[in-house]
Amino acid sequence: MAYCFSRPRIFFYSLRFKNIDSKFDEMRKEMNLRFDRLCETIISLNQSTYITLIDFMTLKGIFTKEEREFLVREIGRLSKYVAINPLKPEEARFILEVMKEIREKDPKEIDICKLDKFWK
Repeated sequence: MAYCFSRPRIFFYSLRFKNIDSKFDEMRKEMNLRFDRLCETIISLNQSTYITLIDFMTLKGIFTKEEREFLVREIGRLSKYVAINPLKPEEARFILEVMKEIREKDPKEIDICKLDKFWK
């Protein structure tokens, strides 16, 4: 037995699929918007964390005011770069390792080579 579609029925299904496609497009746009907001929030949190760390180290006399201003500008610049080019997992692990070292060690014991690589 052949199953035949009448013209109105085909039009109905076609219209239904268009509606479903448009709903998926709306959902995709909403997800992209939410993801962009999440990325901006993470970048802002990251930037705030670094600035707080630099401010603290400046208060302790590790950085001069000029060094602090330079580092804060660099953090702003690097934050824009991270938004364009996200980190690879191994880069994120390295940064976490360096941040742990900064938190746990005396500032004079921190490996300068790691910090240099960290900023690159």
